[in-house]
Amino acid sequence: AQAAAEEVEVDEAAFMGRFMALRQFLELARQHAGTKGSKGSKGVLPTWRLKLSRASLVTCVIAEFSKRKGSSWVFMPTQVTLLDRFDMAEEGADQGGLTAEMFSIFFREVFAPDAGLFEQAGDGDAAAFLPCADASPEGLRQCGRVLLKAIVDDHPIGAGLAPFVLEWLVDAHERRVFCSVEAALAQLRRFDARLAQSWELLLQAEPAVLAVLTLGDFAPHHVGAGSDAPLSAATVGAAVLAGCRARLLDCRAASLAALRDGFSGDLDLQLQLAPFRPNELVYMSQGKASLSTAELLRCFDWPFAASAAAGFGEGEHRCDTPAHLRAVLGDEQGFPEALRVQLFEWCTARSALPAAGLKEKIRLRHYDVGTANLPEVHTCTSELHLPPYASAEQLRERLLLALEHRGDGFQNE
Repeated sequence: AQAAAEEVEVDEAAFMGRFMALRQFLELARQHAGTKGSKGSKGVLPTWRLKLSRASLVTCVIAEFSKRKGSSWVFMPTQVTLLDRFDMAEEGADQGGLTAEMFSIFFREVFAPDAGLFEQAGDGDAAAFLPCADASPEGLRQCGRVLLKAIVDDHPIGAGLAPFVLEWLVDAHERRVFCSVEAALAQLRRFDARLAQSWELLLQAEPAVLAVLTLGDFAPHHVGAGSDAPLSAATVGAAVLAGCRARLLDCRAASLAALRDGFSGDLDLQLQLAPFRPNELVYMSQGKASLSTAELLRCFDWPFAASAAAGFGEGEHRCDTPAHLRAVLGDEQGFPEALRVQLFEWCTARSALPAAGLKEKIRLRHYDVGTANLPEVHTCTSELHLPPYASAEQLRERLLLALEHRGDGFQNE
């Protein structure tokens, strides 16, 4: 438990210093790419317009990214149009929300078994994903480019990708993963917790147990003197370390190389990402793993000061719905973290809150309909439309019902 806590704990002040240095470098690189661009106004890159089918978004994104050449595409602003199952453009103009939705859907669906690109060895939702050994090299290369674009644009991809992949992409795996058996087991635990636990127990096993094992039981393709010799207390650590390397790296080396080729082929950020610690790489690329009440409240653009209770409209048309919403969200017991995450994802189409917070906050809009109606979200503009509810309890009831049916699409635009 202590090791797990150390993996996710982040020193916010130290992280933000490194993060702002990275953002400054990327902004300077963006300006330089604009001055080199031959299209659009001087110093301004053209908008990259993507039309993507929801039904086959992973395939569409990979196809679109494969068309881009050079390096300036990494900094292009994007404008996404999502197509329904009839190949008709959905309503709404992308003001950042649809681009966020593209990244969220892509990194959710690319891990699905049908995509054939990543695999999950462990049991349960907590197990992270590594590239499949037999995955399409070109598909993984484009996945690396999508990940690069997500980091450049500060769109967290959410949980799923094994931290070892990030260590590999910044070429830190030898000094930070395979530097010790404990570090290697910590990374294996994220991918295959059961195997990591069994190997960890062997480190304190009796000599009689170790004597029936050899290095080949951990790294079958290892060739060298002593590979068939029985293990002992002096050699079991090296065998477990070799096994972690075989499971995390050796059996999928070509796939990892393809992913890195895409991630670093057009814009090499290895020097800029090297100062980040392992947990900070996860934090930056995947976003916040949790969402506190205070963090959720800061995600909204409230139409009143925190000390005031003003609402929508004036006079007889005035309603206190924003104040009711703030009261509902501020109740930590009545609106726990699971609901906070659901509401955040519903309003923003993002998988996770970026480490530096939202650049554009969720805007509240008066929804001039009867109070029997449910709230609506407009993900293309990150807006939450609220009917004039008479009380916080009425708002909470309608909001919970909307979240329960958020996947149906009726309250989403």
